[in-house]
Amino acid sequence: MRRIHDRMDQVIKGHPYAKATVDIACYDALGRTLGVPVSTLLGGRMRDRLEVAHSLGIMDLDRCLDEAEQAVAEGVGQSSAKPALMANAMWPSSPVCTSDAATR
Repeated sequence: MRRIHDRMDQVIKGHPYAKATVDIACYDALGRTLGVPVSTLLGGRMRDRLEVAHSLGIMDLDRCLDEAEQAVAEGVGQSSAKPALMANAMWPSSPVCTSDAATR
């Protein structure tokens, strides 16, 4: 994996999220080839479950609230938004959109 990371860094500077998808795909392919879960390749399972977070992009308030409500209904326990950008660009007097604010 180190060689793959080094090669990605030679070709593309930055963009860690894009590189992470290649990293995960490589572990997935190796795990499938070896017939083991990726967690085994990474040192073993650490948790029984993971909490899912949802990121709310910049959008109008009604759409943001609808998306937050849907995420909560699907079991998402935590949401994040871009409050500074939203407050300045779209609705300066409205509350910040979070999953807690999704109950209108």
